[in-house]
Amino acid sequence: MKKKIVISIVLLILIFSLFVLSKNSNKKSIIYTSQETELEESYNWAFKNQITSKKSLEEANLDWRLTRVEMAKMISNFSKTILRNMPDTSRKCAFDDIEEIEPVLKLSVMQSCQFWLMWQNTNRFRPLDSVTRAEFWSILSRALFWETYQGGEPYYEKSLQVLNKLWIIKDISDPNLEEKRGWVLMMLKRSEEYSKLNLKEIEKLIDKDHDVEDVVLNDWNKMPVIGLWTWTLNNDQAESMVYEALKDGYRLIDTAKYYTNEEGVGRGLKKAIDEWIVTREDVFITTKILPSSYYDIDAAIDESLENLWVEYVDLFLVHQPWEKDKETYEALERWVKSWKIRSVWISNYYSRESFDEMVKNMDIKPAVLQNENHIYYQNIELKDYIKKYWTVLESWYPLWGRWHIEESFSHPIIQKLAEKYKKSSAQIILRWQIQDWYIAIPWSSNPEHIKENYSIFDFELTEQEMKLIRMINENKRYENR
Repeated sequence: MKKKIVISIVLLILIFSLFVLSKNSNKKSIIYTSQETELEESYNWAFKNQITSKKSLEEANLDWRLTRVEMAKMISNFSKTILRNMPDTSRKCAFDDIEEIEPVLKLSVMQSCQFWLMWQNTNRFRPLDSVTRAEFWSILSRALFWETYQGGEPYYEKSLQVLNKLWIIKDISDPNLEEKRGWVLMMLKRSEEYSKLNLKEIEKLIDKDHDVEDVVLNDWNKMPVIGLWTWTLNNDQAESMVYEALKDGYRLIDTAKYYTNEEGVGRGLKKAIDEWIVTREDVFITTKILPSSYYDIDAAIDESLENLWVEYVDLFLVHQPWEKDKETYEALERWVKSWKIRSVWISNYYSRESFDEMVKNMDIKPAVLQNENHIYYQNIELKDYIKKYWTVLESWYPLWGRWHIEESFSHPIIQKLAEKYKKSSAQIILRWQIQDWYIAIPWSSNPEHIKENYSIFDFELTEQEMKLIRMINENKRYENR
């Protein structure tokens, strides 16, 4: 009898699990239908709402490139028929090169410009140029949340983050690719349900699970903007501090073979997973390898995976310039293709020349450059230069090292801001880092400091305050000079 009861309970659990999975699958299929089906549904929706005037799928040529004038028409019609709440503006727009196009298209261009959906840096519109994905994403985000971008350029990074997290963009690829008609219609259709929300309501939808923000890397993997740096921690300390950090909400952990604490990091991660604090997919694990001729590179990478108790590493970097650094990077590229490594990057390359020399013949451009960066060495020129590769700058020693940390904390500007916001000097500096588009990985072996370093998402520095901190820069490095 007991056996029958147990079997019945197991069957009920299985049936309930299948029901939940089916329900979730159906929910997700609203967006994840087949490409062909969604294209057709999007076309029918767009035609019904007068966003496109093409009378058939064949005539629409959904796989064709999108021109700027076609985009202007689509986005203008989308704004009028779906949003219905675009503001009247007194902005004047004048493009010398749209006089020859059809009057209805000209009107769409002017309306899109006047509503700040498009911006004007010159008197040329270039109506037949192809639209890039980055341009369209920025314009779509502006159309949905126009009040966020009044009077200024659209922020591509914010647009990408918002649209991707709302699943309006599901297939992210090179932002410089030419946009296709069909993809534009699909993104417009997915946007309809959000068209009546304001940005604050959108932000509530974006990240319900944890506070930490993410940066979208150039390979479209996402990386938290703050993490724990485990340099100098032994295995036991690393295990304890990683576990505490994950409990506090951290989702980025940084280690290296050179630190000799990968095993401790792995144990801390495993403990947090076993206690259901996180899943493996929640946590972004970074490790590094020193380029050297003294060991087998592939075997060393495999050993790191084993030490960390993981099947893949989110980010693996070449630790510093040295002999065989190019060969080491090429090995990492091979492991990316095997899905054992998600992203690759480099560390401690401080000049344009060294960066270019390292990456010029590589198939995969570094997603992140990890260097010493702090208020006294802000690495501004290099940070701006690597943007052309869509490479993000990450900061080790973001607080300027253990022996110089008081120099950072006691700076009058930092102290004044700490007093104003009722935060510690460390929190002010870390908040400046993430607002200025660095990824920060502060070091600590103190659980209270680890928790404090993470608590920086409940305030925001003003642009004037950001400028004051930028003025502290002395181009003064502490290590690797």
